[in-house]
Amino acid sequence: MMDKEEAKEKMGKLVKEFLEYSKDEINKKSENQIKSEFIDPLFECLGWDMRKDAEREERILKGRADYIMRIGNQDKLVIEAKKTNVGLNEEEGRQAVSYAHHKNIKFAVLTNFKQIRFYHALSNIKNIDKNLLKDDKDYLRFNCEDFVKDFDRLWLLSRESFEKEEINKLLKNVEKKLIKPIDESILVDLLQYRKWLSTDLKSKRVLEDSQIDEIVQILIDRLIFMRSVEDRDLEAHDFLLKIINDVEKGFTDMNLWAVLKTQFQRFDKTYNSKLFQEGILEKEGFFDNKILVKVIRGLYYGTQDHQERYRFDDLPVDLLGSIYEQYLGVVLRGTEKRVKLDLVSGKRKKMGIYYTPSYIVDYIVKNTIEEYVKGKSLDEILDIKILDCACGSGSFLIKAFQELINIIEERLKKGEKSQRYQNTFQEWKGKLSLGEKSTILLNCIHGVDLDEKAVELAQLNLLLKILEEETRETRRRILPNMKDNIKNGNSLISDSSFEKAFNWDAQFPDVFRKGGFDVVVGNPPYVDSEEMVKTQPKTRDYCNKNYETAKGNWDIFGIFIEKGLRLLKEGGMFGMIVPNKLLSAKYTETLRDFIENKKQIISIRDYSKISVFSASVYPIVIIIKNDFNDNNKLLTEVMESDGENIKLKESNTIKQKDLINSSEKTWAYIFEKEGRKMLDKILKNSKPLDELSNVSGSATVSEAYEIKKYLKELSNNKDYFKFINTGTIDRYSILWESFKTQYIKDSYIKPIILKKDLEKISKKRVSESENPKIVIAGMTKLLECCIDERGEHLAGKSTTLVIPKSVDIKIILAILNSKLITFVYKNLFKSLSLAGGYIRVGPPQIKILPIKLPSPSQAKRIKELVERIMQFHKEGKSEQQIKNIDYEIDEEVYKLYKLTPEEIKIIEDNLK
Repeated sequence: MMDKEEAKEKMGKLVKEFLEYSKDEINKKSENQIKSEFIDPLFECLGWDMRKDAEREERILKGRADYIMRIGNQDKLVIEAKKTNVGLNEEEGRQAVSYAHHKNIKFAVLTNFKQIRFYHALSNIKNIDKNLLKDDKDYLRFNCEDFVKDFDRLWLLSRESFEKEEINKLLKNVEKKLIKPIDESILVDLLQYRKWLSTDLKSKRVLEDSQIDEIVQILIDRLIFMRSVEDRDLEAHDFLLKIINDVEKGFTDMNLWAVLKTQFQRFDKTYNSKLFQEGILEKEGFFDNKILVKVIRGLYYGTQDHQERYRFDDLPVDLLGSIYEQYLGVVLRGTEKRVKLDLVSGKRKKMGIYYTPSYIVDYIVKNTIEEYVKGKSLDEILDIKILDCACGSGSFLIKAFQELINIIEERLKKGEKSQRYQNTFQEWKGKLSLGEKSTILLNCIHGVDLDEKAVELAQLNLLLKILEEETRETRRRILPNMKDNIKNGNSLISDSSFEKAFNWDAQFPDVFRKGGFDVVVGNPPYVDSEEMVKTQPKTRDYCNKNYETAKGNWDIFGIFIEKGLRLLKEGGMFGMIVPNKLLSAKYTETLRDFIENKKQIISIRDYSKISVFSASVYPIVIIIKNDFNDNNKLLTEVMESDGENIKLKESNTIKQKDLINSSEKTWAYIFEKEGRKMLDKILKNSKPLDELSNVSGSATVSEAYEIKKYLKELSNNKDYFKFINTGTIDRYSILWESFKTQYIKDSYIKPIILKKDLEKISKKRVSESENPKIVIAGMTKLLECCIDERGEHLAGKSTTLVIPKSVDIKIILAILNSKLITFVYKNLFKSLSLAGGYIRVGPPQIKILPIKLPSPSQAKRIKELVERIMQFHKEGKSEQQIKNIDYEIDEEVYKLYKLTPEEIKIIEDNLK
């Protein structure tokens, strides 16, 4: 890649070449010539790789922009190119900005090389000049004669500027004018339409809430489909608005609802899809003209005064899918004649379902499908069976469909012929026909979801996807009916006594006659076993009995992994995004054994440092091949976020044998490229803590609430235990009475529990409290362990107790409080990482921490240091004095484990 000075020099040569043409000569050049000879080189001078970074017109819906510039899997910039004799007027600028806004891209460029206009897409575009970006000097609009003179300002368009987010600094000038991103705007509008229609219907019909919900959903689905085909020029421009106009002006004797129903019949015949089949909407639905007019106008212009109109042809189908995924998460709560939106208790959220960002979907789809098709013929590719067994509104299926279209078009371009489908796939004409795409969709794409509305939306989104590049001239009357492809049911349960039980062999007989699915992808629900006890007890019991990996306090995502792998044919590819608990949680140990001993792990990509979901979920992506290779090496990758940009931080390979042979039964440490050998050394030369100590939780959930009943402030009481909890546990020190104790919504200064009251709850807890013990806080950045030498404290919920068997308690305390052990904990148990660098600490993990016993002389030295630091805490010595002794203890522990200076540096750098 050129440096900035080289780029500037090259830009000068490019401008000189352009200006040497006469006006007539340059104006005769076609748009494609201007792009290839000047605009492509212009952006290459600005650091963009026009082969890798630019998504070209042929892959962009109807050519409404010439390029979308990408960094990694993220769209960053829309470029609209023109011939030199086309002026960069307001309408051209508005088109580029509107396209960027609908794609959820912040920036747009309009250029004919002779001039450049640089816009943001974050505010009202009615007056497009207000969207011109401005730096400290002026608006960012350039004439080519000034490209070199203004090169530093022009560099704001560079790839480097986008990578380092320099360009984002200019948005501070427009922050007060910001409008909602397109997905938020449409979501707000859809929820409003849903509320209007539901309230109107409820006032006219005596129906169950579920029936009202169904009728309204069908109507909204149909209207969105109608707007989408209109914007794709498959129907007359503004035809729904014209219908409204005709009704309002009395050009028809029918009311608007009656006219719409005739249109539904026409669409059913024209598009022949399940969406417009007559049913409950026609039988029970009835709406006022006024409400229907508001909804239909809203689907053109929205409910908020911020833009000209919605363009459904510019809106990516996967983005519409994400909007619907959030829309499904909002529940309608009905009263007698009113309806309100319940934003908190959305059923999709309760079911543990989160919308997957497109860059994750792209990664999973490419790394499963592309891998699977290697070496396969066109006919084999046309018969691939792809499944998402928790498909939601279909984002993975939409991307998988597009990926197959890309692959098949490349094969056809190269002259490969289909023998099996030669009547469908004939001479290559530059793009696949609707009939060819229908064949791919019906042959290859399959989905199942427990939510019936999600299934309907997945079908709708796939219909919109198949129409993306169609025109009125190329459209055929028949669209595929996907009732046999996208189905409603419980993917995990085949027992017919359950509602929505799903028998895979019966539902997809052709697939299983051939051995199963070729590719399984998706984002399964995340619901832990305790939550299922409350909400889905029968499903939990069924899974306990029927799934090998349903052990301990399992989460349903693990059951989906097992199910997905069992649905694969031999050699098939599997890819899912799941919580990082898969790496090291105790309850996923059986699942890890199931995978590592029977399947070939291709890669594990760690996204846990990135806020992928707006929830406390820390995800990874795992790609698996359904076979076993004894010599397999898997790829591990750690991703990080640099502001808006997501990039690879580090990658590594590891033998799958090393996972199988690991005594620690965890995968988390495989991401430590530098520290893995050191971890192995520490683990191999140590004993797990539970061989040397009794390790246990301090209280069960039920005990915790019983203890709360008896807690009180100290007065003149006798025979009691001081109560401590995570907030009053420090390294080498107990902070009882020095800090407030927070416990189950209350706070205390000197909390105690009488011994006689604790005996009512548990004699075992009395015995533990009377023992000398180490108490470990439940949530910290570094392990925080204190010692109760006299046995006078009761520890609250979420803390861990360690009672050594024969080893000196102060030696164990020193090792547990060391930086070395925190480093080990964080890397063995990445799944317990929380936001802000905190870790969740519990007995299952503490039990297996590696403890190495010192020689007598070392033990004496460590014990002396521990006693000194504890005394310093009691005396309130300065932080610096305490830090000095802490350092000495860490040095002794490093010596104990025989770490080299290089290994020590890894730990110190890791914990900064």
